Amino acid sequence: MRIPQVLLALLSASSQMTIKPTPYPNHQLFKLNDGNSFPSPAFGCGSALFGKEATDSVLLAIENGYLHIDNSRIYGNEKSVGAALSQTEVDRRKLYITSKYDGINGASVEEEFNQTISELGVDYLDLYLIHFPGAADKGGGIEKVWRSFEKLKREGKAKSIGVSNYDHDQLEELLALAEIKPAVNQIRYHAYNALESASTLAISQENGILTEAYSSLTPITKTPGGPADAIGASIAEELSERYGKEVTVGQTILDWLRSTGVAAVT
Repeated sequence: MRIPQVLLALLSASSQMTIKPTPYPNHQLFKLNDGNSFPSPAFGCGSALFGKEATDSVLLAIENGYLHIDNSRIYGNEKSVGAALSQTEVDRRKLYITSKYDGINGASVEEEFNQTISELGVDYLDLYLIHFPGAADKGGGIEKVWRSFEKLKREGKAKSIGVSNYDHDQLEELLALAEIKPAVNQIRYHAYNALESASTLAISQENGILTEAYSSLTPITKTPGGPADAIGASIAEELSERYGKEVTVGQTILDWLRSTGVAAVT
């Protein structure tokens, strides 16, 4: 697997990195195009927790400092995530809750949103996303679905709205009809697909849309032994010596995201 030269230069610029060896997670606040703040990184309730009881994991995440919980209807665990939210001592107003519309069984945005907040035990979401372009198709098309999203935002039920897994052309189509621009686009983004994602990031930046990366740790979790390993290990070693505390390869990757203005979800 070949690592793009432009990314090699970014990862090698360790002198410009701002790794802070403080207890993880180290939330960074991004300002969204609607004026709201977005804390990164988010604790994702998919992947390893997909379809599983998530109460203990979410409680542990919150106890360890996560304020942003990322979920989706299709993950099949909203009720157990809701149990964690009801048990935590952290005030709801201090938490940031994201969920996503999947168009399951052709459910409308309103139907699925109401199911989500009911199972989570909340009366609003901080961020609501169209999970993937196909979800909008299931809901009657992007214009119909986005109008429903805009309605949720205007009513204050979703503080911010956005999309997930949208590429350049799909964002362009949405922006052409949107009365309210999406605030976030959550996409798969990591060292090995940075160049192919460049046009998506570019149109997002032009419109003030925050890119949120999932699978950003792919180089060390799914493709160990790839060309990014040696670079990441070298940077982590240099930063560990500089700060006198251990800095991991994962931290260097998350800092690379921060340095390029990209948020993260675990």
